Amino acid sequence: MNRGFLTAELLVPLALLTTAVLVLLQRFLTRPAPSVDTGVEVRPQPPEDVRPVDVGVLLTGRVQDRDVAAVVVDLLVRGALRVEDRADGPVLLAGDTQAPGLTVGEHVLALDVQQRPAGVPMADVETELATYVQRLGAEVVDRARVRGWFAPASPCPPWVWLPGQVLAAGVLFSGSFLLAVITGWGVVAGARRFGASPFRRTGRGEQAAAQLNAFRRFLETERRTNPGGTARHLPWLVALGLEDDWGSWTFGTSGLPDVQSVLSR
Repeated sequence: MNRGFLTAELLVPLALLTTAVLVLLQRFLTRPAPSVDTGVEVRPQPPEDVRPVDVGVLLTGRVQDRDVAAVVVDLLVRGALRVEDRADGPVLLAGDTQAPGLTVGEHVLALDVQQRPAGVPMADVETELATYVQRLGAEVVDRARVRGWFAPASPCPPWVWLPGQVLAAGVLFSGSFLLAVITGWGVVAGARRFGASPFRRTGRGEQAAAQLNAFRRFLETERRTNPGGTARHLPWLVALGLEDDWGSWTFGTSGLPDVQSVLSR
């Protein structure tokens, strides 16, 4: 009995130590990609294959509310949508629904607005176009996946916890059933908690994010030399949260007249 206890006394810490080492190895193998230094502090154009609606996903991994606003502004800039001032407030109307460069989701959104002769009140865009906004969000996430910007989260692989389980089984054969169960549970619980691969940006995603931040710095500098801005920058200003810094433009009913004034320049 004493011999079995001594065996268990050795096997338990060995099982936990082995699992801890393998967890550290797993975390090292799945560590986030290092931040990429592109060597460019200011970039006068956005990264290739990145659209304003992609900003939230690329920087935070989630579609943000302002990304939806950026889509509407982007479609206004490209002429797929237009805004008309009316007595009861500005209304969103269809423009050139065949404008080049539209994604499937953007094209469907423009067509839906086209099928509403009275237009969509800008104050009700979020609720009136909720279905299409969800489709756009799914499209953005799928585009990020195809471009390889992120590595998905995954559970702890068996090779991390299996050796510890084998050692825990040795505790059982040493004659300590309860200690074997506790050790086995601790091995699996610890491995699953600390050995899972987190959702993270890949090297390609880090490079795109670095280029996007360089473009953001350009916009922050540009607003000091060109306070009025240009129409092509508006969607990016909204997506990056800089619209308040660039004049008084904001997304919403009160800001729409300023959108029209910028687009008319």
